[in-house]
Amino acid sequence: MTTSSDVESTSEISATEKQVARKMCDLRRENGLTLRGLGERTGLSESYLSRVENLKTAISISNLTKVAEAFVVPVSVFFEASEIPAKLVLKRAGEGKTVRLRGRNGVNVRLLASDMPERMMEPFIVDVSSAQGDIPMQSHSGQEFIHVLSGRCRFYYGSDEFELAVGDALYFDSTVNHRIEPIEGVACECVAVVTSKDFSFHGNIAKLLND
Repeated sequence: MTTSSDVESTSEISATEKQVARKMCDLRRENGLTLRGLGERTGLSESYLSRVENLKTAISISNLTKVAEAFVVPVSVFFEASEIPAKLVLKRAGEGKTVRLRGRNGVNVRLLASDMPERMMEPFIVDVSSAQGDIPMQSHSGQEFIHVLSGRCRFYYGSDEFELAVGDALYFDSTVNHRIEPIEGVACECVAVVTSKDFSFHGNIAKLLND
């Protein structure tokens, strides 16, 4: 999807333009949207939105207005001073934004550190039994840790298959195709932590949502 208004200056990005891009990215993640999803809401191309978020081009007021309308916020929100970055994030039992990971058939996960900027890890609680169908094998950069908190589930790693129970833990190279799936009739909950080789979870967990 490309519109004529996608094309904008690629000159050096100002501090204000960087702030606008960061706020746009934050709002997209908070709403659980992929770049494609935001593009569908705004009529702007996915590649253009990616360039804006990666500070490779500035967004015009007309396009920023489309983004603001998509999030149902005033344009002024993008120019408000940012709060002091959090150094500690506390989530009480049951707290944390819940999103579905790996598309419509995926599992519900509860994010435990989404308020921490520039985090080196992405921890979340996985409700394995919430899967709506077959979850495809996938891989991503970095490493991953899984610890079973309750119930039982199955884990596939390359050509290997494991049944996991309470207390079992896995630490693995996540560049190998893998998936976790429920055992019919058995509830299961795990804590998972994902990181990447450059210590920045490739663009935030939101990039894995609804793929």
